[in-house]
Amino acid sequence: MRIARVIARLNVGGPARHVLDAARGLAPEFETTLFAGGVGDDETEATEWIAASGIVPERVPGLGRAVRPFDDVRALSHLTRRFRELRPDIVHTHTAKAGALGRLAARRAGVTWVVHTFHGHVFDGYFGAVGTTAVVAAERWLARRTDRIVAVSDEVAHDLVERFRIAPPEKVVVIPPGIDVAPFAAATASPERRSAARETLGVARAAAVVVWAGRLVHVKCPALAMDVAQRVAAEVPGAVLIMAGDGPLRAALERDAPASVRFVGNVGDMPSLYAAADVALLTSRNEGTPVALIEAAAAGVPAVATRVGGVPTVVEDGVTGLLAPSGDAAALAAAVIALLRDPTRRSALGQAAAPRAATRFSTERMLDDLRRMYASLAVGSTR
Repeated sequence: MRIARVIARLNVGGPARHVLDAARGLAPEFETTLFAGGVGDDETEATEWIAASGIVPERVPGLGRAVRPFDDVRALSHLTRRFRELRPDIVHTHTAKAGALGRLAARRAGVTWVVHTFHGHVFDGYFGAVGTTAVVAAERWLARRTDRIVAVSDEVAHDLVERFRIAPPEKVVVIPPGIDVAPFAAATASPERRSAARETLGVARAAAVVVWAGRLVHVKCPALAMDVAQRVAAEVPGAVLIMAGDGPLRAALERDAPASVRFVGNVGDMPSLYAAADVALLTSRNEGTPVALIEAAAAGVPAVATRVGGVPTVVEDGVTGLLAPSGDAAALAAAVIALLRDPTRRSALGQAAAPRAATRFSTERMLDDLRRMYASLAVGSTR
C-alpha cells in the first residue's frame, strides 16, 4: 500500500517523532511519502531525528504552523497535484493545519482513504470561546470527509466523541504513541551512567534533580514549573529543576528564573538526561499523550504531572507517579517534595513505571496498531 503522510512541520516534538518512526517502521510493506512544511522562526527542526530515520521529507511550499491565506492556498494546490501524481491508497495527516489542508487535497485528488491523527487537540488552552467554536465546527466538517480518526489516548478520544462531538465513535480509533524504550532503560541501569549524566549537567551527585521537558510555549506552562521549583527549593535544599526544550518564551523565562532552575535547550540524548533525574515534572494545561512522560517512565523515573488530556493514560496516579490539578503550583510542589523526601516510594513508583511503558508504549506496539488500522479500512469498506 502507498501512504502519503502529511505534517505541518518537523519540529522537535512528539508528532514529528511519530511520523518519522511510522514511515521508517512500516517500510517496506507500506511505501510512504512524507510531506512536511517548514518550522517557525522560534522553533527548532528535528534534524537529527530526520537524519537518523533515513526518511527524506518532501517539502510543501507554504505549509507551516501559522495561518496565512496565500501560503495555505499554495500548500493546498501543491498537495492536490502531488496526490494526483502519486495516487496513494491512503493519505494520513497529522496536526491541525496539515490535517485541514491534507484532507481537503486528498478529497480533491480522489484519494480512496483519508486518515487524520489528533496528537491532542486545540480545543482547550489555545483560543477564546469564539475561536474554539469556529475550530470545532471546522473539525466536524473535516471529520465527515475522513475515513478514520486516530486519537493518541482514551481521553482524547472521549473529547472528540463525547465532549466536542467531532466524530461518531465508530470512526475513532485509539493508537497511543510509541518510543524505543531500550535506550532509556539502559541509561538508568548503572550508577556510573547516573553520575556521568549529572557531571555533564554540572549537578552535584547528591542533589535532588527534577526534569521538565517540552516546548517553551504557554500551553506547556513553563512559568508554573518555575513556581513549583521555587517552592521545592525552599523545602529541599539544593534541589534543581532542569528545563529541557526551547521556544519563544525562553528568553523571558531565563530572565525571571530562580537560582534553582537551569535551562539546557533541546537535548539530543534524552536517556542521559533522565539518567540524572529523580522526578519528571509536567505542568501543561492541555496534552495528548506526552512523549516526555513516556520517556521518563521507560527510564524508571516517576512523574509528577497535571491531570489533563491523556496524561492519566501514561501516569497511573499513586502507582507510577502523582497527579495534581491543572495550574495548582502548591499541589504539584507538594507532590514533588513528597517524592524527593521518600526515596523508597520514589523507587517503587519508578520500578512500576518502566515495565508499563515497555508494554504499552513501545514502537513495535504502535506500528502493529497502525497496520491493523490500515487493514481495517479495506476490510470494512463497501467502496
